Order: sequence, then C-alpha cells, then structure tokens
Amino acid sequence: MNDNFNYRKYFMITFFIVSLVFFAIFILFHLRPIKTTLYRKSNEKIVNSILFIDGLDGASKTEYYFSDYQLLGGVEVTLIVEYSETSFNMEIERLETLKNDMNGKGVVKDSNCQLFNYPTYVTTYIPQKKYEYACVNYELLTITYIYIECMSKGKTSISHNLLPKIYF
Repeated sequence: MNDNFNYRKYFMITFFIVSLVFFAIFILFHLRPIKTTLYRKSNEKIVNSILFIDGLDGASKTEYYFSDYQLLGGVEVTLIVEYSETSFNMEIERLETLKNDMNGKGVVKDSNCQLFNYPTYVTTYIPQKKYEYACVNYELLTITYIYIECMSKGKTSISHNLLPKIYF
C-alpha cells in the first residue's frame, strides 16, 4: 500500500513538472515577436485596409516589414513602394478618391504636415493606440504605407521621420 502511494506521488510530481515545462514553452513561443520582410507580389492583402494597395503591379521597387509582438503588445506593418511616374500619379489619384467603408468619409490628407513629417493620407489616427496612413515622397516617387497598433516608441522599427509627430 505504501509503495502504491509513492508511485502516485512521483507520478503527480512528474506530471506537474512536465506540465510546467510545456506551459513555459507555450508562453515563450507566444512572447517571441514575429517579424518578416517577405511579401508576395500577388493580390495578397497585407492588412485589412482600404489604404494599403492590393497588388504591386505598378511598383518598380518594394520593401516590406511586419512585426507582431504578440502578448507583449504591438503590431507594425510597413510597405515602402517606389513607383514609376505614371503609376505614382495613378496611386495618388486612388488615395485622393478613397472612401472609408465604415463611415463613408474620405481619407484625410495631411498636406500641411501638421501630424506627420511628409504629406500623408490618413484613414486611422487614434493617438497612442492605432494609426493607418500613407506618407508620400513626391521627389523620390515613393509612398510608405504604415499600420501601427499599440506599439511603443521603444519597440517600433519604423523610421522616426515616418512616425506621427505625437510619438515625440
């Protein structure tokens, strides 16, 4: 009878330790940030957004960055697209005519650079919480599409001149 009790005791201790190890591995896996620079040139949606372009057909050069800090908080998506002059003008025209599906309002243009350092088309601007916008560089014919959600200053990898001025 005493031997049976010892086996049960050791089984429970072993089960508890194994459970703790699996729990720790699960937590560590979900705390690790997911980062990628891969983007397929298909019509893959980057984020559920009307602002981000669906395909990159008119792009001559692209850079894509995605970071998700999971349980530690914060998501950032950056798509930098360099256009030919014709494609750039077509994309500016598309941005000018966008309508936000949720409230029917157009995208707000920060052409005087009050909120950002570049002329910017904004669909979401909730300070310290969520931003979605496209910064336009007319000289280089590039548009940088950015989505930020709950990202702290210290974690963001986005260039400071592309972040909202309220960050600083």
